[in-house]
Amino acid sequence: MYVVGSVQRPGGFAMKTNEKISVLQVIALSEGLTRTAAKGSARIIRTNEQNGTRTETPIDLGKILSGKSPDPMLGPRDIVFIPDSAAKAAFSAGSRSGDSNTRRTPGFHW
Repeated sequence: MYVVGSVQRPGGFAMKTNEKISVLQVIALSEGLTRTAAKGSARIIRTNEQNGTRTETPIDLGKILSGKSPDPMLGPRDIVFIPDSAAKAAFSAGSRSGDSNTRRTPGFHW
């Protein structure tokens, strides 16, 4: 089972043969979401073992966290994808541009 996207530690997690794990448990194993993660949405990507086709199931993390939706269980070949929020990423990049390495006009004091 894998978790990719906007999590602190993306990667694969070994599971026992018939073990099931929930989406929230996977996020906890990956040390949580990043600051720029789109917290409301995620996807479970499943591969059909018979024919190799992939299906994507959207999930609402906000509803799962608030108890309004069940926490889906995952199988050993499932992938959880947490997308980045474009707005959060842009804001984060903009806030970093004002760090101490920014050049200032000589002779001008803030």
